[in-house]
Amino acid sequence: MHAGQVVAARFHIEGVAGAGAMGTVYWAIDETTGGPVAVKVLHTTDARLAERFVREADILQRLDHPHIVRWVATGLTEAGQRFLAMEWLLGEDLGVRLKREGLEVHHAISLARKVASGLGAAHELGIVHRDIKPGNLFLVGGDPTDPRILDFGVARLTDRDQRMTATGAALGTPAYMSPEQAGGGQQPDARADVFSLGAVLYECIAGQMAFGGDTLVDVLTKILFGDTPRLAKGLENNKSITLTSGRSRESDLWSASWRPTEQANGPKK
Repeated sequence: MHAGQVVAARFHIEGVAGAGAMGTVYWAIDETTGGPVAVKVLHTTDARLAERFVREADILQRLDHPHIVRWVATGLTEAGQRFLAMEWLLGEDLGVRLKREGLEVHHAISLARKVASGLGAAHELGIVHRDIKPGNLFLVGGDPTDPRILDFGVARLTDRDQRMTATGAALGTPAYMSPEQAGGGQQPDARADVFSLGAVLYECIAGQMAFGGDTLVDVLTKILFGDTPRLAKGLENNKSITLTSGRSRESDLWSASWRPTEQANGPKK
């Protein structure tokens, strides 16, 4: 595909935004609106990756939330390749930001609340993301208070998608997995996303992973059998941040509260 080509008689390709094993992302102009969009074109013949691509398109089409990347269109190119058009985002993902610097506590709380709101909307539709991590949270304009949830390719539709976890295979990114994902023996539900977001919030404030380790075994062992990470050092009045999950409604899925910690020293910066 090249600059000047028009996809589906609608998307005028302007250039390449990025490429990977699955395909290429182009930036394009939506000729129906005049606005920019990202067009992801699938190149792989790998059946598993193709299924993931179709899954993401299907799920994004169901979702409409200000903190979830917006679906625009899905279809086939003139060459018969699958494509997914989404809103065009400028900024950086949270993973890039955290490698450079942490977040102020109030920014981290704002980010967590807005991501939780988006997850709550997904959970109401029976969708579990299963891979919440800094790299899948995009900061529009670099603003941590304006996040977008990306990559629903390994998400699970709880009402009909039983086969993806029937084999016991763990899906997700190890350092942010919930215990049921790390153990591989249980079907992850909405609570898995809650756990993962809590691990992200911890990292935003502590400056290190909640469940880091030198090897995969180290990481999974900490998640399954280690002590719950606590924040203390460097926080005003020696308090730690706790996230509490409620019912799966946007209004009460999450609440962020402060409570004193008995631990004298938190994780090292």
